[in-house]
Amino acid sequence: METSATSAQSNHLAQCGVFRTGTRGGACPMVVVSARGSVFYSPATRHTMLGCDVARSRDGGLSFQKVATPRDPQYVPQGYRPPRITSLSPAAFRQLSAELAPGVTLHPGLWLDDVTGRIFVTTTVKGDYGDGSGSVVAFSDDDGESWQASRTGEGSWDWGKLLIGSPATEASRQALAASGYPNVLYFTATGPTLISGPNQINYKSMDGGVSWTRLTDTFDRDKRGATGFPQRGVVTPDGAIYRPWAGTGAEYLPTADKSSIPVHIVCSFDEGQSWQHRELSGTRTTLLGAQIASDNEGTLYLAWSDSQDGQIRLTMSRDRAQTWSTPLVIRVPGVAWTSKPTLAVRAPGEIAIAYWGSDKAESTGDGWLGKDGRPYDGYITVCRDVRAPGPTFVSARARDGSAALLPEGESAMSSGEYIGAPSFAPDGSVWAGFLSQTEGGIAARLEPWGG
Repeated sequence: METSATSAQSNHLAQCGVFRTGTRGGACPMVVVSARGSVFYSPATRHTMLGCDVARSRDGGLSFQKVATPRDPQYVPQGYRPPRITSLSPAAFRQLSAELAPGVTLHPGLWLDDVTGRIFVTTTVKGDYGDGSGSVVAFSDDDGESWQASRTGEGSWDWGKLLIGSPATEASRQALAASGYPNVLYFTATGPTLISGPNQINYKSMDGGVSWTRLTDTFDRDKRGATGFPQRGVVTPDGAIYRPWAGTGAEYLPTADKSSIPVHIVCSFDEGQSWQHRELSGTRTTLLGAQIASDNEGTLYLAWSDSQDGQIRLTMSRDRAQTWSTPLVIRVPGVAWTSKPTLAVRAPGEIAIAYWGSDKAESTGDGWLGKDGRPYDGYITVCRDVRAPGPTFVSARARDGSAALLPEGESAMSSGEYIGAPSFAPDGSVWAGFLSQTEGGIAARLEPWGG
């Protein structure tokens, strides 16, 4: 694929509104805009033990208020601090899992069901189940005024992701009709140990998140070494599930050489009862560098940051991830390196990509446990129809003042392992969540664009 990639210059630059959430922010920032136009930002607190609250704005980002969501009733001992990771061996991960105190939260996520308007907050909370595993799923149908919660993910410990979409079978359609909720929910997270897994454990809800049943694990037990962290996935209109991940063999470990990891897609066409694995040959990305989206016609859109030249690649599939179009290289003036792109689709061909972008190509750190030394700002790039010949891109930089959002560089330990997908607001604007190392949580808004 990569040898025939075509280049597209995003030479239309726009202004981007930047709004401080007034919170300390936290790793892995995410934003969704509700049907009422309320902007939700997660996580509202940087502290590890309080990572499941969100910030909400009802005045277009001018002011934010903290909204508490349900969490596990067990408390964290006063003054407790999670132990530092001193080794990356599976035994060390198991020990770290045991040492985490009940109530510690990890990897909060923020999700919106576009069909029902239901807002979901997922948080790994130590102690949801007797063995210490599991996550809380909180959801609200009234714009965050009130919340219900359930627990899921028994046996999982980290990286929880929620997928929302159509059923694949007539039996599921009937089950949804009986429950009164129109979409299937899927939850996936790593387990049975913290961080490394080395598997991906999956659950399904047929009643809008009230109850959950376990599905088949993503990887066969005798092949668990060939895993990767589950990234944000998508459910297409025909009910198929797609999730990208990067890594083969031991390459999912943070210390492994990540310079040439190919992009993989894991697929299920029977609602998580079985899984297929597909590698995109010729692709080069990082451990956390691939994201996927789909439109209402079932076309898949896949974006990743190339690990050798630092530029975003975008490709599409119209045959259920069997073949992909020639990758398009998206180049933004002044951006020499990108990291952790994520994308959303509003209509066929109409896309938005949010990512970290830097004017510096050279690095001075690994970008994982240590900062890579590149100053980063948040970026949003949009295209009205990426399927058109010579598509036009509009890009905007999110910067709060004169200093870069991440002046010393980007890493999983500082900015998080991912940023949330852009969110299309009812007025056609695009929002995305970023993090300022000095100001905390940042919400960025790109005005509706033409052509």
